[in-house]
Amino acid sequence: MIKAYVYFVCVFIAITVNAQSCPDNNHPHAIDLGLSSGTKWSCCNIESKNPQDIGNYYSWGETEDKELYSKKNYDGSLGPFYSRVIHLNGGNHDVAHVVWGSPWQMPSLEQVNELINECSHQWSVVGGVNGMVFTGKNNNSIFLPAGGKRIDFSLNSKDSYGFYWSDTEYDRSTAYYIYFYDGNLGTSRGGMYIGHLVRPVQSENND
Repeated sequence: MIKAYVYFVCVFIAITVNAQSCPDNNHPHAIDLGLSSGTKWSCCNIESKNPQDIGNYYSWGETEDKELYSKKNYDGSLGPFYSRVIHLNGGNHDVAHVVWGSPWQMPSLEQVNELINECSHQWSVVGGVNGMVFTGKNNNSIFLPAGGKRIDFSLNSKDSYGFYWSDTEYDRSTAYYIYFYDGNLGTSRGGMYIGHLVRPVQSENND
């Protein structure tokens, strides 16, 4: 009797894509994703040199990164949050506007939802970095690295989750953000003191 042995080899291949719709390496670029509002999304995070860089983490409404992200060292003197402005609107507490200047600003919750609803999305590996690729109907795309978040002195969930602030307040201590991981994405809200990444936008009504 001849015995036949069949060997099954499982190979896991990470999806690797070229997510850049950038014309050159002079980042950042405003990428037109064909969105209904005309909003253009940056190809890079704040303080990153290319689309695969993580960049800096910011508490909501603060414009500098730091070592400790806690309720005790969150800058409660920022004022506008407590007069119920709801949106940062490219003002002095909008890190995208402060660091990169006009017409860049943080995305509103409405713009974040538009990105989710009007673009296809795929968990991908770009330049060896895990993250989510968003592709518009015009086939242009952006890549958001899964940089995790900063709480206290710790960096949590890097390479497995992405968290990006919107400019939209929920209440006096929490704000909305976009989150994603392999197979899912959505919006939620969290403490303003937490360090999230920021992906700027340009919109047709920017100054």
